[in-house]
Amino acid sequence: MEYRDDLVNAENAAVEAYTSMAVRQTKLLLLGIGTMIASIVAIVLAALATLADLAGVATLHAAFIPVAVVGLACGGVDFIARRRDNDYVAGWATVVGQGALTAAGAIALLGWFSADLWVFGVGLVVGIVTSSILVKYPEWETEAEMIERFVRVPDDGQDDFF
Repeated sequence: MEYRDDLVNAENAAVEAYTSMAVRQTKLLLLGIGTMIASIVAIVLAALATLADLAGVATLHAAFIPVAVVGLACGGVDFIARRRDNDYVAGWATVVGQGALTAAGAIALLGWFSADLWVFGVGLVVGIVTSSILVKYPEWETEAEMIERFVRVPDDGQDDFF
């Protein structure tokens, strides 16, 4: 009977450990997905700011164009690298480009309120954070898949252990 209790305690500890790891990975995956969505919103905002500038409605911050050009250039590098099956270069170009375009969107939004240098600094930080999260996201996804292999929830009424 003691062995059965030890087995149940070990099983409960393992389930608790795997559950906490799964929860952590889920939070990281949600952070990555949220970052991607925010990045897309910022890129759309950058496009709208460009259209507003072209229409003469609002002016762009001085830092917007160089940052947006970096993002678009990375998009071009990504396109060429994918055509030549160079996934490593394409991946880095995607990460840097998306970070730069997210920074451009932040600069566009904040640039409507101020023309100071802090706008560029905040945009740069937003872009760096976006890129760093996007660099780690595939690793988080792989870890989540590995955890999923070990954490299997039996169907109702099914008892695999006893």
